Amino acid sequence: PAIVAQALLFIENRDLLDESRPTLNPAVDWVRFARAALGQLGRMVSADLDAPGGSTLATQIEKYRHSPDGITFDARDKLRQMVSASVRAYREGENTLPVRRRLVLDYLNTVPLSAAPGHGEVNGLGDGLWVWFAADFARVNALLSAVDGQGEVLRAQGRALRQVVALMIAHRRPTWYLARGRDELSR
Repeated sequence: PAIVAQALLFIENRDLLDESRPTLNPAVDWVRFARAALGQLGRMVSADLDAPGGSTLATQIEKYRHSPDGITFDARDKLRQMVSASVRAYREGENTLPVRRRLVLDYLNTVPLSAAPGHGEVNGLGDGLWVWFAADFARVNALLSAVDGQGEVLRAQGRALRQVVALMIAHRRPTWYLARGRDELSR
């Protein structure tokens, strides 16, 4: 549903589907990258500083699909992810908008969401909803695709959107938020 893509883009990469920029490189967001670099410098001064990451959806996909253990170990790894994601983005030509649309869908369908006892690795929004919230993926999609309801339907739509957004937040630290940090995730 459109609201799911909009929520993801609001959290992660607001300009990704900007149609006025058909040749946008989805692997590099210079403002986000600069903010992350400054945050890393700040962490040299204070290790307790919570520094934001600089990864776009494209580089995150490269990281969890192709980096050992889905981890970026150093600046060289980050650069490799950015270059690889850039090459993938321009494979079909300079207009990257179709690729950027697929990135949103690919991300939602494949994002790692930790592991759960009795289930193993959980990947993608559909499996995440089922494992972590016992929510039916088809029902969530139907609720979030429908016109705003009233009464119980509106409450169900709100609950579904809250679960989706919770998983989008949790993907930043899935092992923490989906295991020991469930109270923090709920807040």
